[in-house]
Amino acid sequence: MTSKIATIGFCLLMCSFNVQSQEFGIDLNGGIQGLRFDITGGSQGKPQAGGSAGVHYIFPLSARFGLLTGIGCGYYNAKATLQDGATFSSWQVDNAGSAFQYNISTTGYTETQHFFGAGIPVMLQYHTIGNNTQWYLSAGTKFIFPFNAKIKATAQQLKLSGYYPDFNVEVFNVPQHGFASLSNWQSSRNIELKPTATLSGSTSISFKMGERMRLYTGVYIDLGLTDMKKTDSYNSLIMYNPGGTANPLAGGVFSSSNTGQAKLFACGLQIKLGLERRKRKPVQQPSLEPVMETAQQVTAQPAIPSQEQPKQFVPEETVQAPPPQRPINPVMSVADSSVFKQPVTFSVLGQTTIPESAYPHLDSVIAILNKYAGTHIEIVGHTCNIGSESENIKVGEERARTVASYLQSKGIPFERMHIRSSGLSDPLVPNSSTLNRQVNRRVTIILK
Repeated sequence: MTSKIATIGFCLLMCSFNVQSQEFGIDLNGGIQGLRFDITGGSQGKPQAGGSAGVHYIFPLSARFGLLTGIGCGYYNAKATLQDGATFSSWQVDNAGSAFQYNISTTGYTETQHFFGAGIPVMLQYHTIGNNTQWYLSAGTKFIFPFNAKIKATAQQLKLSGYYPDFNVEVFNVPQHGFASLSNWQSSRNIELKPTATLSGSTSISFKMGERMRLYTGVYIDLGLTDMKKTDSYNSLIMYNPGGTANPLAGGVFSSSNTGQAKLFACGLQIKLGLERRKRKPVQQPSLEPVMETAQQVTAQPAIPSQEQPKQFVPEETVQAPPPQRPINPVMSVADSSVFKQPVTFSVLGQTTIPESAYPHLDSVIAILNKYAGTHIEIVGHTCNIGSESENIKVGEERARTVASYLQSKGIPFERMHIRSSGLSDPLVPNSSTLNRQVNRRVTIILK
């Protein structure tokens, strides 16, 4: 079982490296954790205090939704009591090979069951968008793999007797054959439980603790979907020993046919510390600086006097200087430069597609770039202050890439463009109103 849990945990860890996770965190849960079950002629098995700890990963699906998984380990504890005088029966065979009905009557019987469980959550998480405080809601399932399960039973008094239907005789107080009354009895043993799946949910409020750190405080609940009892050779509340009654072994309430399904239940308080993924560095595209042709410079070489050939006189008016060459690009006019000062506005939160109203402006930019063929530009994506820093960096980059793709589709070489994202760090106006936030969601084109 331990090797299976380790394998599953290793696979999850590898997946987290292959997929760029949004968040890595540590979880601490504490509350009521254990098994719930009903006992005919007894009472309910009730979960007791327990807790768990683990790590989680959150993979982003959209601006508000993510997939949560990870691995953890929990301690589960439950307690059951039996009504005084209640009788529990099972069929046994004595050392002479005769079948009889084994009857057990208890006074002050108490039993505790506890185990550890490795848990793997698979949950969909929703969160509001906010820079400092956010509300989270998670729902899904957990897979629990129990191990190291034990029971401990005590009773003030046990009455062990046998009824032989063939002879219509009930046998009492024959210790050498396993029938007697015992006082202050106690016993414990290991048991086996089956893995289970739960219907799980949690809700919490998170507070920003630093640039990439969040603290979650909330509540959680796990409801088991399947019976965790496992059939074994212990088919009686107290095991029958045909050789005597010296400290008989506890079978436990899970070995009795009087006990119904045992399903996991857990609820309580949850604290998580989340570390957001590091901000991705803006992707810089390879660039070529504009090359301007300049007039050739003529360097006069000093004449070396020669004794063999006399110096010839050349009339001054016959010497012609090379004509000056113009740069490839003429000087950009003020009107053309002002076109680049107008941003492309994405008024809708999270929008990365170019608004219809922006195409005429981009077509004007394309015409100017075709006119000045050596000019390079920088395309910068911006956002408002709603959402985390990492989310805004991603949205800003997607907006810049969308504009660059449109320019490239119209014939502007991609080598002339540099793309980066400023996220929420460079607002055009203060993010103090809805209208101002719409203005700040933009893409600017800067001449290089």
